[in-house]
Formats: sequence, structure tokens, C-alpha cells
Amino acid sequence: MDLASMAQNVVQLLLPALPWLVKGGKALGQAAAEKGGEELAVTLWDKLRGNKRVLEAAQDVVADSQDEDAQGILVTQVKRVLKKDEALQKEIVALLEKASAGTNSGSRNVSIGGNVSGSTIIAGDSNVVGSHNVVQHGKYNFNAEQISGAAIGDGAKVEQR
Repeated sequence: MDLASMAQNVVQLLLPALPWLVKGGKALGQAAAEKGGEELAVTLWDKLRGNKRVLEAAQDVVADSQDEDAQGILVTQVKRVLKKDEALQKEIVALLEKASAGTNSGSRNVSIGGNVSGSTIIAGDSNVVGSHNVVQHGKYNFNAEQISGAAIGDGAKVEQR
């Protein structure tokens, strides 16, 4: 995985918990993670928060979570930290791979190991989708603008190599 993609993935994982991680420190971040299932965000933040530029960029994102420029600066700062620390790169790759590896059992499951933000994932028959009333037929149906790292079907799983 290239550094830009890795940094982008890290920031996307951090964003939901970032307010608690930045404002409340480790204890509040851990409590938020336990409540929201974002343990990975806490682990990643623990590895990055010691860098002054990452912390400042994260504070800017928390101040205005809709500011895409601030998020871009945070991605850049994370990338810079990773570029300087090969051991951290390997550690984060392992964490991201562990987080993205998963399996489903049962019928009509979708496993996501990447980013599908802005997408609609549908499992079922004869579903009506969106304002255009598109009816989809078949065992597995999905409609997405962009998908990466997805597996669809019974026992679906995503493995990053």
C-alpha cells in the first residue's frame, strides 16, 4: 500500500472518534471507542498523537469537521510521519489488514474491506432504489458509485495481500 493511500485510510478511520481522541485524551477516546466499536481508531491515534503537527492538524479537523482542506492537511501530516518511520508503516499496514480481514456467514452478506462511502449496498430481491425507482432482481444486488475491497455472497470475505 502506498503512503498516500495508507495515510488516507488512517484518517478515515480516525475521523469518527477524533473529537474524543483529541479533546479527551486516551481515556475518553477509549471510552468512546468501546461504546462505538472504534478500538482501531484509538490504537492508531496512540501511534500518531505524539507528533505535534499531526495533533495540530487533528485539532483543526475537530474544530471544523466539514473542512476538507483541514482533513487533507491531516492526511499530509500522517503521511509525513509514516514516511519517516518504516517500522510504524509496517505496524499500521498490519493493523489495517487485520481490520479489513473479515468473514460473513449466512445468506446475502456483503463484506467491506475498503471505502464505499457514498454508495448504496443492497442485499435482497426486487428492491426499489433511489428516486428513479430502479428495481433490481436476483440473489445479490448492489448499486455503488465506487467500491474497493468488497466481497459479495455467502461466506464473503476480503483479504488484503
